[in-house]
Amino acid sequence: MSLTVLFMPESAYGPTNNCIGIGDVLRRRGHRVVFAAEASWAGKLTALGFEEDLVSLAPAADEPQDAGRFWKAGEHTLGNLSLRADFCSQLFRRCTMFRNIRSVLSIRRVTERVVTFFALLSLGLLIGTFAENQMQALQMSMVFLLPSVFFSGFIFPRETMPWIFYALGTLFPTTYFIALMRAIILRGANLFEYWQNLVILILMSNLLFFLCALRFRRKIA
Repeated sequence: MSLTVLFMPESAYGPTNNCIGIGDVLRRRGHRVVFAAEASWAGKLTALGFEEDLVSLAPAADEPQDAGRFWKAGEHTLGNLSLRADFCSQLFRRCTMFRNIRSVLSIRRVTERVVTFFALLSLGLLIGTFAENQMQALQMSMVFLLPSVFFSGFIFPRETMPWIFYALGTLFPTTYFIALMRAIILRGANLFEYWQNLVILILMSNLLFFLCALRFRRKIA
């Protein structure tokens, strides 16, 4: 199925080049890639095979400007911040993607977040039952925090990881939370497409809470 993917990078070469790399992969796989950008990028993205949906926030310059030059004039000023806000509001109104996002902000996302937060809170309470003080709890939480960031697919695709790191990622609630968010926000998936991740999250949250309750009971006794 062909998708329409919208990129809204900051008007600078660094963020835009990152999106160009991802967009090129998507375009070669048959998807439609659209860049919503400030008017100084006109023609630079179409030359790479992408569609442009430009927003002009200033009068046309007498001479050609470098891409992203609009943000450099008046940087760190209140007026520039106002123009940035106006730029974002125009993109929000023009982008049909946000209408889909607003329709997705429903019971599905609420349920997903409640279950995820319950699992993470239970994990935090479980760590607290082993720690003797706040510093110990902070140090022990890092044992779970850093792997959950690196092995959950939040930064690196899990499919590219060695099997040992891929297997470790299945132990963290964050892995299933990210999979759910991507399924709902990016693909507009329904319950039948992501129910496995939701069930695993519910089981993990209940298991962690059960272990936490046992530890508290033993500690109080």
